[in-house]
Amino acid sequence: MTTPYVDQIDLFNNDLQNLIYRYKSEYDLHDETLIGCIEASKLAVMDSLTIDFGSEIDLEDDDDNDEDKV
Repeated sequence: MTTPYVDQIDLFNNDLQNLIYRYKSEYDLHDETLIGCIEASKLAVMDSLTIDFGSEIDLEDDDDNDEDKV
């Protein structure tokens, strides 16, 4: 049996909060540095979700066909 999705989110969030607390208490990192690292990680996750919405339709070719009809 797998863990329900909502519980997985809670576990991940708790682990992330514990990791942030640990680094704030053990090291002299500024909040800005921690936020920057979290943002960089967020962008890395988002980058893997990038979808190419480029069209393979040649729009210029459609214009040429319209001229032939005149």
